Amino acid sequence: MRVAVNFPYFIPYTGYFRLLASTDVFVLFDCVPFPRRGYVHRNQLPDENMQAKWFTLPLNKSPRDTHIKDMTFVDGIQDVITSETRRFPILQTEHAQQHPLLKQCLSPQADLVDYLEATLKLTAELLDLPVNIVRSSTLPIDRELKGESRVLSIVECLGGSHYINAPGGRHLYDVDKFKAHGIDLSYLEPYQGNTWSILHRLLTEDPSMIKKDIHQQGL
Repeated sequence: MRVAVNFPYFIPYTGYFRLLASTDVFVLFDCVPFPRRGYVHRNQLPDENMQAKWFTLPLNKSPRDTHIKDMTFVDGIQDVITSETRRFPILQTEHAQQHPLLKQCLSPQADLVDYLEATLKLTAELLDLPVNIVRSSTLPIDRELKGESRVLSIVECLGGSHYINAPGGRHLYDVDKFKAHGIDLSYLEPYQGNTWSILHRLLTEDPSMIKKDIHQQGL
C-alpha cells in the first residue's frame, strides 16, 4: 500500500495533487507546529496586473508551538474572507461565483483542518482523482517522535509498504532506514507544469486537461 504524508495546504498548486493521486492513503500532517510562512493558510492568485498576491485565511493568534490541528479562524471569518476575495478579479466573475470550489473556499468552518480537508477532497472530486485522506492526529503514534521517525511510524501504523514523497524532500529521508522497516521509499519527479493555485487553474481551464497534466508529470 502506497502512503504519502504532507501538510494540509490551502488551494495548493497542481504538483501537490500528483502526490495525492499517486497514493492509496494520503495523510494530512496536522499533528505538528503550524508553519507560519508556509501554504497551510495562504496561497497566491493573480491580481489585476497578473502579479502574484497572497490570498490569506485569517487565523486567531496563537503560541508559536501551536499544532496545525489546533488553529482556528478569527470571529467573523465569513465576512473577512469574502472581503479578501475582492482583491482578485478572477474571483469576481460570474463563472467563479458559481464554481463549487470557490463556494467551498467562501464557506469556512470553525476548524481550520476541517475546512482544508473538505477543500482538498472537493478539488480531488472535481479533478476525478481518487482520494483517501487520513489525519495524522487521529493515528495512535508516539507524539514524541520527530521527523523521519514520525513519518515511518505513520506509514507502519497504516500498514503501508511504500512511502512516496515530494521531490523536494530527498534530503529528509534515508532509503536504507526505510528498507530496514520493510518500506520502499520513492520520490516524484520535479513538477514542470503550471504553478498557479489549483483554484486559479480550475477557474480558467478544463478540469480534464489539469488531470492529464497531473498524470503526465511522472507519477
